[in-house]
Amino acid sequence: MNFQGVLPVADDWSSDEENEEETETVESPLKGGEFAAQMSAEFSENMIGTDVTFRVRSPSGVAEIGCHKFILASRSKVFNAMFSVQMKENLTNIIELPELEYSTVLSLIKFFYTDKVEESSIDMDLLAVADQYDIEELKQQCATVLSYKVM
Repeated sequence: MNFQGVLPVADDWSSDEENEEETETVESPLKGGEFAAQMSAEFSENMIGTDVTFRVRSPSGVAEIGCHKFILASRSKVFNAMFSVQMKENLTNIIELPELEYSTVLSLIKFFYTDKVEESSIDMDLLAVADQYDIEELKQQCATVLSYKVM
């Protein structure tokens, strides 16, 4: 094996306490989740490198929406499980949701990428799909908005 170019490992494995004054924290110019949100927004706009497709109902018949398995799996335990085993959706890279409207699935996907959902797009269908795919934060947002709409 050729290890040329590999940096040597330090001989001194001092404790963190001994090196406290030497350790410098570098902060990102974007705080907290802002960087992830910015990157996610850019990907959701361009949808570069999508590796899974939602097939949904649309006014013209069937519509397709591309997405990234990694994003779905990281945001939903249900999608994570789906892509961790030999389920049809994992093998074909197609998630068939003929019972859902295009706009509902698009709102779901936008939420996955941006953590945001337009209040005008929140309805019982979005709440149901958030529940079906165990997306707690979206369920809470939908429930809150829908409870105000009922009042």
